[in-house]
Amino acid sequence: MSKSLRASLCVLAAALMGMLMGCGFYLKGQKPLPPEMSELYLSYPHGFQTVRLGDTLRSGLARRGARVVSNTSTPNRLTVYSLPENTRVLSVGRTGYAIEYEIEITAEFDYTVN
Repeated sequence: MSKSLRASLCVLAAALMGMLMGCGFYLKGQKPLPPEMSELYLSYPHGFQTVRLGDTLRSGLARRGARVVSNTSTPNRLTVYSLPENTRVLSVGRTGYAIEYEIEITAEFDYTVN
């Protein structure tokens, strides 16, 4: 590949990235959090699924610059109430047992900013 072709492709790629950023497109995890979410209290019921969700939320928020605090008097609160789960069989094998499932988990939550 010639130098001029390579340079043209780099300019084209940079122009495309600029256009995507201009229209509000961000790569996952790159969009900055609003200032109100810089510090918040995270609350969720205790159970296997919700603890895993809480850990995932806590680390994801920290990666994006938020500080999850243990002080319950913090004005910004994210409260997860429940994680209802629905399971549906998608396919059954020759033996009559399910071999493929679809699992749907819905998070019921409330975010409050005082």
